[in-house]
Parts: sequence; C-alpha cells; structure tokens
Amino acid sequence: VTLAFSPDGAYLASGGEDKTLVVWHLQSRGRHMEAQLDAPLVAVAYSPSGQHLAAGDAGSTVAVFDVATKEEIDSTQVDGGIL
Repeated sequence: VTLAFSPDGAYLASGGEDKTLVVWHLQSRGRHMEAQLDAPLVAVAYSPSGQHLAAGDAGSTVAVFDVATKEEIDSTQVDGGIL
C-alpha cells in the first residue's frame, strides 16, 4: 500500500496491489476519484500545489492526474523502474 496526503490535508491518495488509485476526501469520508492502472501501485505523490497527483506502478509507468477534473493528463514509461 502506498499513501500520500495532499498539501492542504483535504485529500488522501491510496493505491496498492489491486491496481486501483483512490483519492479520498477526508472531510466527507467519501471517494473523490478512482482510476484503474495497469499494474500494482508502488508510489503516489502530490505536486506542491496539490493540483496534480502522480501514481507510479510496478510496470514502470507514471500517470499524472488533475485532481480537480479527475482526468489523467499524462503518462510515461520510466526506464529502470519506479523504485
């Protein structure tokens, strides 16, 4: 399991073996967004502004999401793996 809090503390991103990225809205305790990746998640991280969320999977892909629109805005394959 990998976890990251948004810089403002309003959201918690989680991911793991089920290949699912979930962003939780902590005040409402509900799901803000959910995305399915191609491999188990090994890392999640917010940008300093909290506007973007990066998710790295075991298949060496990093996907970047816009937290407000809940859309994937970019993805790339990383040579040598995520970790």
